[in-house]
Amino acid sequence: MGDAQSTMSRDSDTTVRENETTAKTDKTFEPGVYRIVNFRSGTALDLSAGDKKTIMGFPSHGGENQQWEFQTLGAGFSIRNVAYGLYISGAEGIREGIALVASPFPVSWVVEVDEGDRGTAMICWPESRLVFDLHEGRAEPGTKIHLYQRHEFYPIQMWRILKCRNDNGRNAYDKPSEALTADTVVDAAGLDGQGLTITTTTTTTTVTKVVRVTA
Repeated sequence: MGDAQSTMSRDSDTTVRENETTAKTDKTFEPGVYRIVNFRSGTALDLSAGDKKTIMGFPSHGGENQQWEFQTLGAGFSIRNVAYGLYISGAEGIREGIALVASPFPVSWVVEVDEGDRGTAMICWPESRLVFDLHEGRAEPGTKIHLYQRHEFYPIQMWRILKCRNDNGRNAYDKPSEALTADTVVDAAGLDGQGLTITTTTTTTTVTKVVRVTA
């Protein structure tokens, strides 16, 4: 009974999206394109399409301005926005309270993956206690994301890092339509097998199901 209750509690706040995987929980992390979703608010790390500089929390929609490419840089990773090719950095250097902004210049961040079952990570400035922090954990669009002193198991500093590309490079949650083509030959009398070829194309749309597991 205890094991069952533990499992239900562990799964109660988990959203599972087919074809979308969470950063590994064995202290390893691979380069790739991810969405970064706050554990507390459920909002995504978003680069403003208005000024192409402000980084904020915003309702998750999966657009390219919410997709971030983690590339190996030194002992950590640069984090590059897919839509605009800009990197996450500090507004005026790196210090506590500074807002995150987009910059043409990459810096290296450390991804510390949780060893437990939450499927979350902290994103940290190397050799410091500064981490990505969603201001007061607010879910309102436009909420500032800044660097702040880390607190262990603090939901506003915990992020689900969700891989959003399949092996073929397409977005896992936004697959294109697939076209199936078949040829039909219509041969009328007197055409001696040189009839008209009619090509029929059937388009099917792949729908990704979202499964929500609740207690």
